[in-house]
Amino acid sequence: MSTGEEVAVSEQPTKPPDPGVSFKDRLLGRRSASPAHAATSEFLLEKEVLAKVHIDYANGNKLMPMMRLSDDLLQEECQAWKNAIIIKPYGNTVGHHLLVNRLHTLWTPAAEMEVLELGNGFSVVKFEDPEDLTRVISGGPYIIAGKFLAIQLWTPGFNPFSSRISTLLTWVRFTHLPTEYYRDEILFTLASCMGRPVRIDRQTALVTRGCYARVCVEIKLDEPLVPKVWVANAWRLVEYEGIHAVCGECGRAGHLKEATSTKSSPWRNGKEEF
Repeated sequence: MSTGEEVAVSEQPTKPPDPGVSFKDRLLGRRSASPAHAATSEFLLEKEVLAKVHIDYANGNKLMPMMRLSDDLLQEECQAWKNAIIIKPYGNTVGHHLLVNRLHTLWTPAAEMEVLELGNGFSVVKFEDPEDLTRVISGGPYIIAGKFLAIQLWTPGFNPFSSRISTLLTWVRFTHLPTEYYRDEILFTLASCMGRPVRIDRQTALVTRGCYARVCVEIKLDEPLVPKVWVANAWRLVEYEGIHAVCGECGRAGHLKEATSTKSSPWRNGKEEF
């Protein structure tokens, strides 16, 4: 049975069949294969690479090549990623296929959205429609398989093995607050002690739930988390949704450590005071 591939490998093909848009082309916003991509490697080396890509050698050692792109080529390639974000589930790694499926369910993009695995739990998400990007960034926090999703804008030269998550959007709960404290200005001021307040959830704003007030806060993961607040002559426990590992000694999220120091730690004995 004859196929398009068989025609393409004939001795003198007049016009190779359209292979479709590759995954790389979709990521870079290319809708069809361009003549440059169909060119031979000799043409690329002679006309493009030698002009815009520079190779040096560390200490003159040919076994240690160092590549540098020209400014205009680097700017051109970066432009293709202006509608992209870097994401990573906070905690254990989530499988790539599960991640992609959940992201499409959570975000329901109006246009095409591509997810490319980078390694070390990081992925890059590129949106065809900038409105989808804006909606995703302004929304959240997002939970994938029980883990919060850390999001940052794409940056040139991103290295998944040397970069780290520094901030995270999470829901903060202030337990058993008196009802007279359920006011936006009061809750935002209180939440600013944990990080940057983003918004108050609907039930808290409408005062339809009294067990706890809930505020979305951007916290810094390299700083200790506040475990409790003094409100109305009593300590009130602060809970961070989706963060299950908090060091009992340093108060930072992301790891657990037995309390071995003799110094006082609010995270070590905080719960005993309630």
